[in-house]
Amino acid sequence: MSSSMVEMASQGGDEEGNERLDKLHMTDLATTTLYLTRETFLQAAISLKDRVIEATWKERGGLQLQSMDPTVYTGLLGTAFTCLRSYQATGCQSDLQLCAEIVDTCAAVARSSKRHLTFLCGSGGVYALGAVVANYKDDCQRRDLYLDLFLESGRRDCNLLVLLTLVRLSIDGFHTRTLKILRKM
Repeated sequence: MSSSMVEMASQGGDEEGNERLDKLHMTDLATTTLYLTRETFLQAAISLKDRVIEATWKERGGLQLQSMDPTVYTGLLGTAFTCLRSYQATGCQSDLQLCAEIVDTCAAVARSSKRHLTFLCGSGGVYALGAVVANYKDDCQRRDLYLDLFLESGRRDCNLLVLLTLVRLSIDGFHTRTLKILRKM
């Protein structure tokens, strides 16, 4: 079996997990139903997340903020989103903290950018993710800051996605603050 995710999971050093994976290597996959446990997939996902963080955040070294891509789709904010999803799956506070650090860095770059960008490729995504992360951290002041920045970027860009995202944030628990913003629109 040559699945890279399974190979990454097997590199974790867990002997019991490695024995199970070794058995999979010996079977004929054409005649066998493949069954991997939730834990195996979670280990593989965590390993992949760690590699992404290493490549995009830790190894970026001397990368200047001006040359950094702060977007979700092609840039560093995608790493922050990966950390957030990892936190949601594992409850690991260090993933949430790292996500917050990356979002703050991306927000600094997005604020200094003169380009008007779309949600996935611009400041709207940075600020929306910042608000979600701050909400998870129970940091109401930072959440409100990011919501205000998000709303400002929406007014500037006149982007329908701003409204749709505010509605989604309301569903996810930003009820009071989001309703106030929607009333102002």
